Amino acid sequence: MSVQIDFDERDVRAAGEYLFVDETALDLYHVYSEDGRQHLVDFRTGMCTCEDAQYRTPEDGCKHYRRVEMQLGQRSIPPGVHVDPLLEAAREAIDA
Repeated sequence: MSVQIDFDERDVRAAGEYLFVDETALDLYHVYSEDGRQHLVDFRTGMCTCEDAQYRTPEDGCKHYRRVEMQLGQRSIPPGVHVDPLLEAAREAIDA
């Protein structure tokens, strides 16, 4: 697991929002939100089809990319955040 000290609002949303991550091909993930939106994350390139990634290009990726990182155990979860149960289950599977 990577060590990460500075967390921002995208990290909090990535950990706490209900997001379903589905690996559709090697390093390609569909991320579905509670409101029915879906975005494609290319883990190799760091790209996502969401507006945040397309127009603001955050340095550490959008919340969808960060959620994939968290789910794979490659990004820390911010302390004190109510974590989405799907993310908790994915992280427990990694630790098992």
